[in-house]
Parts: sequence; C-alpha cells; structure tokens
Amino acid sequence: MGHMYPTKSCDSVERLIKHAVYHAKIQNCQYGMYNLAGASGWCAFDYNTHADFGSGDRICYHGVCDIFRLPKFAAYFYKSQIDPKIEKVIFIARYLIPSFNEDYGDEVIVFSNCDEIDLYVGEKYINSTKPDRINYSNLPHPPFILKNCSWWEWGASNITSLKAIGKINGKEVAQHEIYPFGKPNKLVLKPDYTELIADGADCVRVVIELQDKNRQILHLSHHPVFFEMAGPGKLIGENPFSLEAGKGAIFVQAGREPGKIVLKAYVNELIPAEIIINIIAIQEETVP
Repeated sequence: MGHMYPTKSCDSVERLIKHAVYHAKIQNCQYGMYNLAGASGWCAFDYNTHADFGSGDRICYHGVCDIFRLPKFAAYFYKSQIDPKIEKVIFIARYLIPSFNEDYGDEVIVFSNCDEIDLYVGEKYINSTKPDRINYSNLPHPPFILKNCSWWEWGASNITSLKAIGKINGKEVAQHEIYPFGKPNKLVLKPDYTELIADGADCVRVVIELQDKNRQILHLSHHPVFFEMAGPGKLIGENPFSLEAGKGAIFVQAGREPGKIVLKAYVNELIPAEIIINIIAIQEETVP
C-alpha cells in the first residue's frame, strides 16, 4: 500500500486520512479471502533509499510510521485491530482546525476496537455510532464513520474540543479528545528508557515533540531544535534538528564509563527541555 500511496507525516490531513483508509480497505479485502494466510501492509516504517527511488530526498515514505518510528494516522488503524482484552484503542483521525470540512468533507473517522462510539463537541453530545460493518465487513474491528460533521454548525471558533468515547458492553472504556491548535507551549523530550550500559554501544531513542497547552503535537511545526549534552556518551543525529510535523527523534549512545548524561534541548524562547540518562557499569566479562 505504501509504495502506491507514499505519505509523509507532514502531508495534508486529507492524504493522511486516505493513506489510513486505503490500508483499512485492503486489509478488509484480504480478511475476506479465506484461501490467504494473511497480508502485510507495506510497510511499517519510512526508510532510506537510493537516488533513483522514493520522493527525491533518498527517503521512501511508505510506512505507517515515519523514519523515527513515530505513528501516522494509518498506524492507529492497525493498532485498532488488537484484541480489546489486551488494550482498548480509540483514535480520531482528524485535526480540529478551521479547514476541517475542506480537509475531508463532513466525515469523522475513528479507529477503535470498541463496540460503540459517542461523539461530543465540548460537553455537547452529538451522535453515537457502531463500527462500519457494511463497508468493512471482514475486519475484526472496522472503523467508525460519523457523518454530517460540520465545523460551522458545531460553532466554528467557539469549539473547545472534539471527543470520542469508546464503549464495550455499554461501559466507557477509552476516550480520545482533540482540540483546536494553540501556540507552541512546551518542548518535550521522551526517551524510550533512561538507563544504558556503559559498553560503548548501547543507545536509546529520544523523541522530540513541540506541544501546545493541551499537549498536542503542533503538526505544522518545522522549528529547529538545538541540543547540549554532557556526560559519558554521545549524541547521534542532527544538531540542530529540524522538526517534521512537530516531532522527530535523536539517539543517545553510552560511552564506556558509568555516570550520568544530561541532555538539554532548546527551541525559540521556550523553557529548555531536559532529561537525565543513567549509564551503569557493564556487569558481564568483556574480551580484552
């Protein structure tokens, strides 16, 4: 699918939604073909390529996640197919912006493994719906399609949020709420873990997000982020790093001495973000 419809995280909302919907349609078809063992959507992650392929920047944007393993809308379709006994999933595949209806008409698509969805604008109840088993009859957990959704009828600039509440057996089990985007409010660093082994190779991904006051990632941000690092290790990645769709990632690699790495990140006039990664002594015997 990705090869036929490559999609960047910073692409238009319409393309991000279509990318997810196309994956859902193809997987729905393969689930209905009982002589197939399965089908894998190409592919999980964007990846580096050669000059004669891809989008001209030597990157193939074929993934349901970007090159840093950060999800696009399509990733939430796949996540929604998980058994709700393992995890309850709900995701509104939209941005709450003034071009709401120009972006994808009057539909709101919600990816979820719940039985039913209630939609609210602010505190006002709008509608309830079941999974779309007419157009996605073969999927374990079809998308939810809500029609006649209008930015202007909902109140335009007075809209405070759009919330989907997922229910199973009539009981609320999950919710996802989106808001109109605000100004940059906070730079956030999210390490996958905060402890490394001092073997000179161990490393960790550190995700970077520029958020508004509602902790939403500012998807139109391409701000440069500057890093300072102190301690027994090194930073792997660009410095400064230009955000793509308000996010990105770098890596921190441990040195061979135990200690503490302090990583700071700066953007514009916001308060710097800071994390600490502990480097612990290697316990195993090593070859001299």
